Amino acid sequence: MIYRKVLDNITRNRERRLTGELIAIPWSLGNFSRIVPGVEQGKFVLVSATPKAGKTQLCDFLFVYEPFEWYLKNKNHHIKPRVLYFSLEMSKESKIFQAISYKLNKDYNIVISPQHLKSTFQNYILDKQVYDIINSTEFKIWLNEFESNVTFIDNIRSPNEIYDYVLNYALKHGRLNEETKEYTPDNPDEYVIIILDHMSLLSPDKGSSLFEAMYNYSAYKCLEFRDKFNYIPVVVQQQSAESSKQQFTYKGDSIIEKIRPSPDGLADMRLSARDVNLMISLFNPTSFRLPEYEGIDLGKIGRWHRELYLNLNRDGLSDVSVQLFFNGACNEFIEIPRKMIEDESVYGFVENKVKSIKI
Repeated sequence: MIYRKVLDNITRNRERRLTGELIAIPWSLGNFSRIVPGVEQGKFVLVSATPKAGKTQLCDFLFVYEPFEWYLKNKNHHIKPRVLYFSLEMSKESKIFQAISYKLNKDYNIVISPQHLKSTFQNYILDKQVYDIINSTEFKIWLNEFESNVTFIDNIRSPNEIYDYVLNYALKHGRLNEETKEYTPDNPDEYVIIILDHMSLLSPDKGSSLFEAMYNYSAYKCLEFRDKFNYIPVVVQQQSAESSKQQFTYKGDSIIEKIRPSPDGLADMRLSARDVNLMISLFNPTSFRLPEYEGIDLGKIGRWHRELYLNLNRDGLSDVSVQLFFNGACNEFIEIPRKMIEDESVYGFVENKVKSIKI
């Protein structure tokens, strides 16, 4: 009976929690984490935003850096994250540059973009102090462990090739019963996160269109990753240009619901959101020249603000949002509590954060 399997799951999870174990890898976002507990096995996630709003940074923050940093601090727990990252937009070397920028900000309070790390600007050479930090034993140990947990793949681009890669990984780390088709992992506490960034850059398999490639990957491949292997497929998909056009009421006020990212606004293939457990989006109201948003004077914060919005949640609340401080140069996201907006202390907070940014 199916209910017995469900009851066993409830009992097992309860017992693990009673012994201090976790069921999800938690995020550092306070209020948002009360709605979505973090990274859970067997969940299919869609991350979306308008072009250049920070969707890749959000994906990396939630499903690469946060799980990895949690693991480093909690090796006494059984959970171990493992990321297979299919980067269709950036090379794997570029992703490591981003990781270095993230680490410098997080642990050394040094904000340097990947561009500046390369010393490519005519009037800038990477500071020797920063150079020495990056080349220190401590930093290299972090990078080595990071690459041991996060594999960037930039030479596989079609749905079938991605599927074959993931299947090969699964068979090396578990057993598939040929009769029942049930998969048993060697380590049930390995949280395998399959990231695709981004969907519209998929290379169609022979004879297929882009639409068919995207549908094939989301409706078949991702569901098998989730349902058969208990993996965590995460797809990044941008909003269409049409959905990003600002619309107004007859009084001239902007219609927020028409410009905020949504399932209907997904580019190239709207059916992606149909099967996901979560759809999370990032909204940049500043790009629409709004003077104020959710009680925040955007003239005082500008490009440092983003809204994290939960569009879909099959297992809990949807249509909820939190406001964020965002620094795209180093994948930094900090939740802004409602109280800080109400007492206007948010402006001093942002001003102090921006003052500390050297580059």
